[in-house]
Order: sequence, then C-alpha cells, then structure tokens
Amino acid sequence: MPTSTVRKRGHDASWPLILTALTFVPGVYVALLACALLAVAFGAAPIYLVIYLFRESSHHVPGKLIILAGLMALGGLFGCLSALKGIVASVRTQTPFVPGMLVQFGKERKLGHFIAPLCSQMGTRLPNAVILHAEPTAFVTQGKAMTFNGFARGRILAIGLPLFGGLSINEMRAVIAHEFAHFTGKDTLYSASVLPVYSGAATAHNQMVDIMQETESFCARAPMMLPCWALRAYLTVFHFINMRISRTREYRADWTAASTCGAESFRKGLMKVIGLAGAFHDAASDDVVKRLHPQAAAKDYLTVFRRSLRDLNSLAVSHFQAALAEERSHYDSHPALQSRLDSVPQVTERFSDNQCAISLLENPEGTEAFLSEAYMELIEISKAQAASYERAMAQAGG
Repeated sequence: MPTSTVRKRGHDASWPLILTALTFVPGVYVALLACALLAVAFGAAPIYLVIYLFRESSHHVPGKLIILAGLMALGGLFGCLSALKGIVASVRTQTPFVPGMLVQFGKERKLGHFIAPLCSQMGTRLPNAVILHAEPTAFVTQGKAMTFNGFARGRILAIGLPLFGGLSINEMRAVIAHEFAHFTGKDTLYSASVLPVYSGAATAHNQMVDIMQETESFCARAPMMLPCWALRAYLTVFHFINMRISRTREYRADWTAASTCGAESFRKGLMKVIGLAGAFHDAASDDVVKRLHPQAAAKDYLTVFRRSLRDLNSLAVSHFQAALAEERSHYDSHPALQSRLDSVPQVTERFSDNQCAISLLENPEGTEAFLSEAYMELIEISKAQAASYERAMAQAGG
C-alpha cells in the first residue's frame, strides 16, 4: 500500500512511472511497424523460397509448396494490414459518445453557482462542459464527446443524474472535488496522450487475434503468431505501468477531495456512488423499479428510480459490501475500496450542506424525463443491434 506521502502527493511520486509510460507512446508506433515488418518477413520468406527453388532447381516445384507459400504470404499481408490499422486507429480517434445531457448554465444556475466556488477553492479552471450522465457515475476527461443534446469539447466533467437523488450536497461536493483533483494533477492531459496509442495497439492485436481465430489454415496463421505475441507482451507491460499510475492518482484524488471537503463527506459520497451504481444496473437489468411502480412509464425511469431509492437501499448496501470485500490486482485502474477508505486523511468537515443534492437542479423532473426517454431509446437500439448480431452469427454457424 502506498505511504501517506504517496497518497497525498501521488502526482509527484508517480513521475518516474509517468516518464516511463510516455516512452511507450512513440514506442507503440515502433512496435506496430516492427510487427508489420515481421509479418511481411514471415509471409514473404516462403515466396522467396519457391522462387529460389524454381530458379535453382531443375526439378518441378511441388504445387502444394506453392499453395502453402501463398497462404503464408496472405497471412503476412493480413498481419501487416492489422498493424497498420492500429497505427491509423491511434491517430484517427473517434469522438466517444456519452449517454448524457450537456448542461446549459444559463438554465442550471444553481449547479453553476455550486461548481464555481469549488473550482476556485481547488485552484482549477471551470470545466468547459458539464454533462449530466444517465447513469450513476462521475468522471472527467479532456477532448471531445457527443451527448444526447450536443457536442462537448475541452475539459469535461460528467456527473451522474441518478446521484443527485441519493447524495447530500456535502457528499456531491466531495465527489466532484475528487474529479477536479484529476484536473489539478494533469491526469486528463496524460490520459489524452497515452490512451489513443494504447487503443491503437490493442486494435492491431485484437485484429490479428480475430483473423487467426477465423483462419483454419496454420500456414496462413503462422506469419501473425510472433507479431501478435510480441504486441501482446508490449501491451501487458504498458497496461501494468499505466494502471499503477492510475491507482496512485486515485489515492491522490481521494486525499485532495477529503482535505478539501472533509473525510466523512468524502467517505459517504464514495460509498454511495458505488452502492447506487450497483443498484441502478440491477434495477435496469431486472426491472426492479418497474415492479415497485408498475404504472411508471419508461420516459419517467430516472424519476421513478430516484423516488424508489429507499426501497432499493438494501440492494445498494449489498453492492457496497461486495465492493468492500473485493481484492484488486496489479492490472486494475482503481485501488481496492477498503484501501481507499483507510487512506483518507482525518479531516474535519468543511461544509454543512446536508440537504439532498437534487436541490442543485432547477428542474429535476424535466431533466430526468429527457434523459430517461433518450436513454431508453439507446438501450432499445443496443438490444436490437445485439439481437441482429446474434441472428447473423447463428446463421453463419448454421
């Protein structure tokens, strides 16, 4: 477990790791080009052998050898294209879609007046965009994002709308302070630099794996085996270092949030976010909310969920207790929950706003109705696409 100094100054303490990870950014392109060359070399070698035998030998070159050489050349071509696709994917990243609603501070004045002083206190600029997420989550990012009602760019804060009904203002402030700590630690800048190239390398590796799984001929798979193994080893080391940096920064963000807002509000906020997230996804998959309120329409889903929080409390507590018992590996992005709670500094409460955070929204029912309808449509589209894919796979298998 990191020491208190590491938790408090995680950004400074992780600089050696950060510099190591940043060397992987140009290294990914070198690795992908090396994989492309390896695949071409393994694929071209049999062709060269056939040509050599044809020129040097007076005997007829066996047709099977020509076929095998052709298959290996094809495998080499596929491996090379997969590596090149990874390079393109790391450069041309797609704008991610966030299932949420872009906030207009002209209409959400109370939320804006809540966030601005916290930014000032923590010494960070106001985010360029705030998104009310349809799920009980919280994160910050830097770059671009599409939402149900617009396009976000720059430094983005996403905060789950379902959290507003379950957290107090004190707890909501602590949760957002944790996210703003990622801004002050330049965590989002690091992620914006590293994640695209990591994603590109993963794309190349997955492409090779898919092709090898779908190819019956060993000769066609052979040229991709060594490049695929090398890329997997590279990604494993890259991921290990990146996740270690991530866990260190989570400790730092926890420390900063508790120091800014108070230990109790941060602990409670963290516990409630974990419990509510589990309860929400159980309610969505098992239709718990609909059973509690059979007359509720899908367009009011988030409002019904908020009003059902007391009924879902035991479900939320069970998810929190399960998270408390979890152990984490070296490849997880967040430390174990128990370790995080133990590392929070003993800081007295800085604020005394214990009313429900839903009061920070001007028109919660209207916002919930908009997000519910859009979110349910997204779920229906996802279900239809999944069903279509399953039918296609069944037909292909048949």
